[in-house]
Amino acid sequence: MKTKTKSVIISALLYILLALVWCGIAYVYAILFIFDDIMNYAWDGLLKSLFVIVSFICVLIPIIFRKKLKLRLPLLLVIFTVISLIANVGVHIATTSYFSHYSNEKWADNRELRHYMINAIERNYGIAGKTEQEVIELLGEPEFKTEGERFQYYTGHYMIDPYTYDIIFEDGVAVGTEEKN
Repeated sequence: MKTKTKSVIISALLYILLALVWCGIAYVYAILFIFDDIMNYAWDGLLKSLFVIVSFICVLIPIIFRKKLKLRLPLLLVIFTVISLIANVGVHIATTSYFSHYSNEKWADNRELRHYMINAIERNYGIAGKTEQEVIELLGEPEFKTEGERFQYYTGHYMIDPYTYDIIFEDGVAVGTEEKN
């Protein structure tokens, strides 16, 4: 078989592989864009824009320089696509990790992402045993409260259902917590 025919066959196979990789990435991005609170609300959607920009850059760079690349174009497109995927997954993991640590500012500024902070709150601050005033100092005023029984903090939503973080009180002291959706 001639070298040019081999190159064409290899290029065709790489384009097929590239199409499969892009379909997989498009599927994952669709799921992230629709269902992941981090993507939708982190820094007012900046993370969503970053995902799209990184993906386009990684796909466009090899296409822009295609005349210099000649038959290596499909291989470089595959490599840049994988780099894009790895970069975006890394950014997503780092962002999720950032929001899983509690601070008063993050709690107040990111209402839709509060459910990521609940484990850190319970692990580091131990809600059980705190008085109502101590809980208010830690988490701020609740969105809903029943006197002496329960505080409810909004922590995000799934589709149309809100999530809440409930703190249950007996005699003015927190005895437990509950995540509701």
